[in-house]
Amino acid sequence: MTKKILWLHPYDPPRAIKLGFYWQAALAPELWCLSEGLVRMGTRSFLFTIVIGLIAEFVSKTGLESSTCLLLIPIGIRNVWYGRKASRWLQEQLKNKGYKAQERP
Repeated sequence: MTKKILWLHPYDPPRAIKLGFYWQAALAPELWCLSEGLVRMGTRSFLFTIVIGLIAEFVSKTGLESSTCLLLIPIGIRNVWYGRKASRWLQEQLKNKGYKAQERP
């Protein structure tokens, strides 16, 4: 069973944040960030994807199509990184909004 932390706020509804890897953030980082209100992180991820796409376009026009697949490596690393850091980012966001953490048994 995954461990969760309950975040309480005096006025807003409570949120339960699970600890560990977030598959949603790893599979679709931009959409996950925007759906959770992490606009800055979602924008960074989107810009990273655009830059990798532009590099891939340039590499394919130079005749190095075989090396275009190597550009999938940084995207994979980014996705794993987002999956691992998602819980921390959500907790920081809630702390900044005034939520207080309460561990669940």
